[in-house]
Amino acid sequence: MEPHITTLTFIQAKAGANSMNDYERKQAAKQERFAALAAKNKQASDAHYNASRRAVEGIPLGQPILVGHHSEARHRCALDRSDSAMRKTIEASDKAAYYAQRAVAVGSGGVSSDDPDAVQKLASQLDGLRQQQTLMKAANAVIRKALSEQDK
Repeated sequence: MEPHITTLTFIQAKAGANSMNDYERKQAAKQERFAALAAKNKQASDAHYNASRRAVEGIPLGQPILVGHHSEARHRCALDRSDSAMRKTIEASDKAAYYAQRAVAVGSGGVSSDDPDAVQKLASQLDGLRQQQTLMKAANAVIRKALSEQDK
């Protein structure tokens, strides 16, 4: 199943399209580029699939190759064309899935040093981690107390 591709990044949604810095604009452009490549390869995959179907359109399903018949060469050639087109279908479909995943993953790799807002983003991450650590310390204290009372 292919992930849903959107060109509205989480950065744009949070900050608004007009207030994006250069780094965020580059990220949005990269995401759009990958989404376009995914769409292009999906379209190519569909075209190759249709070509594969057309190559064997006139041959009934299950029709054996009539060895020695005047149609043998044409039949073998049609099957080879169909096979080749189907392989291209699979390759283009795999490429489309790859680029769709890349488009979804843009901007989710953490805080980049290229981002001018990196210091603020790292500071907010650090605050969140400190709050989580405080919560975990309190939870561990409760667990230790319960275990020590249980031992008595």
